[in-house]
Amino acid sequence: MAGREESTASRKRRLAIRPTARHDGRCMGRRVSEGSFAWLAAFAALAACTGDPLSAGSNDPTSDSGAPAAAPVAITRATLTSMIDTFAMDETNLYFTSEDGSLYRLAKTGSEAPVVLASATTPGSVYTEGLAVDATNLYWTALGDGISTGVVLSVGKTGGSAVALAMNLPRPDSIAVDDTTVYWSNQGAPLSGQGENDLSPQQGSIMSVPKGGGAATVLTVDMATPDEMTLDPTGVVWHDKQAISRIAKTGGATTTLTSAAIPWTSSNLVVSGTTLYWAANQSGWSVQSVPLAGGATTTLTSIEAPGAILAVESSIFWNVEGGTHVGAIEAELGGSDSVLQSPPDIVAGSTAEQASFFLADATAFYWVEYWESPALTVAIRILSR
Repeated sequence: MAGREESTASRKRRLAIRPTARHDGRCMGRRVSEGSFAWLAAFAALAACTGDPLSAGSNDPTSDSGAPAAAPVAITRATLTSMIDTFAMDETNLYFTSEDGSLYRLAKTGSEAPVVLASATTPGSVYTEGLAVDATNLYWTALGDGISTGVVLSVGKTGGSAVALAMNLPRPDSIAVDDTTVYWSNQGAPLSGQGENDLSPQQGSIMSVPKGGGAATVLTVDMATPDEMTLDPTGVVWHDKQAISRIAKTGGATTTLTSAAIPWTSSNLVVSGTTLYWAANQSGWSVQSVPLAGGATTTLTSIEAPGAILAVESSIFWNVEGGTHVGAIEAELGGSDSVLQSPPDIVAGSTAEQASFFLADATAFYWVEYWESPALTVAIRILSR
């Protein structure tokens, strides 16, 4: 997200005075180097985007004259006055929740203003934490009172009344779906006798419930405050303040993929093929990976400032959280043995502006920026690929 000179991680800690535990500290970044177009080669095999109306500039690194073309230009799809807590997409739309718990749809083409799909009327539906999407529905988590009234909700993509798939949860957080099931992490309730703003958990867990409703299942109990979570074809992978772990979707024994002390602000676990990628802040930020079957952890590249990552074929991309290059995009091309490639300065912002969330399809990147001068402004950005 964007808009304060404090880091996103610091802002998250400050926001602990209310029930919500995250406003997406999933940002990482690195100052981009001017004039490098090597990153664009990775896009050629994915989509031919020359002349894409989403961009004011060409994605071809050279013009007809052979001179370097102008950098792609990010444009704004929507401008809002409320913070965005979650961000997801499908083939045609972007979806997000605002601070009041309402769920919105926004056409990627910008052909309409954001449409409210579900308002914050379900008990416990404020302070949303995670959002997932499948072919027909949206699924999200909300903290409720931040102790024991969290919920997992579902609604159709056309909107309507939200359905509670699970209730009375201790701080539900990240969420993911497969063909039949919804999975999520619970950070855990405060210890007995302590206030709702004490984040020391009594018991965290990884849970699942059928998409159509039914009894929720506890896959594993985790005492170390699980937060970020993702799926591979057969398992659930999550991060907590002590490790990154995996368990089969059917339950069973938990496997520790890495036991290095990883601050909970590490973010955006990404599965690509047989490998897991993430961002970790260990005396400085870096992109790391480990085989899903277990093995040695590899550091791919050092970065600065927390941000969000994604995987596209053999490349890892991330957006820059803040500074003079807020919203710019960098990439690790070809895996751990390749050289870090940087795009030109795509979006030049001020030091008071920040970016968060990071999604991509075959034609564009999407992210959120915010700033607070003179008043809070939140923008959804799109950059043609």
